[in-house]
Amino acid sequence: MKNIKIRAHSLFFLCLFSLVLISCEKDEERAIFKLGEAPALNASASNVVLSEATINDNAVAFTWSAANYGLNAAVTYTLEFDKKGNNFADAVTVAAGNTKMKEFTVSEFNALAFQLGLEAGVAEEIEVRVQANVAASVPAVYSNPLAVTTTAFASEPPYPTLYMVGPATEFDWEGAKGTPMFRDDTDPFVYTFTGYLEQGDLFVLGYLNQWGPMWGTNSEGTLSFRPTDKDPEPWKIWVPANGYYTFTMNLRNLTYTLTPFDAASKPVYNSLGITGGFNNWGNVAMTKTTFNPHLWTLDYTIAANTELKFSTPDWSASWGATGNWERLYGKLTFKVDGNLWILAGSNRILFNDLTGHYVFIEK
Repeated sequence: MKNIKIRAHSLFFLCLFSLVLISCEKDEERAIFKLGEAPALNASASNVVLSEATINDNAVAFTWSAANYGLNAAVTYTLEFDKKGNNFADAVTVAAGNTKMKEFTVSEFNALAFQLGLEAGVAEEIEVRVQANVAASVPAVYSNPLAVTTTAFASEPPYPTLYMVGPATEFDWEGAKGTPMFRDDTDPFVYTFTGYLEQGDLFVLGYLNQWGPMWGTNSEGTLSFRPTDKDPEPWKIWVPANGYYTFTMNLRNLTYTLTPFDAASKPVYNSLGITGGFNNWGNVAMTKTTFNPHLWTLDYTIAANTELKFSTPDWSASWGATGNWERLYGKLTFKVDGNLWILAGSNRILFNDLTGHYVFIEK
């Protein structure tokens, strides 16, 4: 009977001790998960006029105070941009990591303005705010929104093509190579690639061997933009299996699609090249790889303005123009007589025989 009392007495204190521990843990959680006080945002300019002549200059800088969570917590910040009055419903996000400042060059801010749908040469208001996050279980807090009147220039992004890198692509992480995409012939903000990819992930670069500007994702079907290589990396875009795909990116609304493509019935050409008045309609062979046998490349200098098209040496297959003959990018049609009109100069020439997309990149 005495042993029973002792055990009962011990059990009582054990339960009491457990309650104290639970109470302490709950108090600690309340301290850790205190709702943060929002940062205060400032901008170096409220009216930004962008021009091609100052493309490498600094356009605007944003600074903000630290979000206060009542303790020394690691806070990450993200800038959100949208047209004024849209209440950030279609915000373009730029990750800032743990820093409390983000500066944009004219080129970077102009690209961002076009992603928001601003019209070139028209002063429009962009709203910006900072989102602060400390943990997935704690609600994000937002700074005061600021309005920046912005006048963008040009009518299309500055990238002749984009380049895919990563294990899903032919050259893995070799940023000096990359697998090119093609600008859409109807919308200069849309880039597309149809060809072979392997299971794995990828990023998209604006320029070869530069890790900013870069695009990744923050959720399936949505692009995340990284302006410079000093900014935090987005998530990688995932390719689920080996095979042929059409991968399309829209830089205006920051979306992408990745859909399977049936290439089984498509011919694989042994040789394909450029032909035209510059060589009396002979054939200058382009190169392909076994990884992507439908993607052709050539570095070539054309001495004088000329008509040009793509064809096999025996002319059993050829691609010609039906619309604007003088564009450096577009989509050609199989077995059409029209020719491109290309100005003299040195170019890297890219062609996709699955879709007829081409691009001339001035060197």
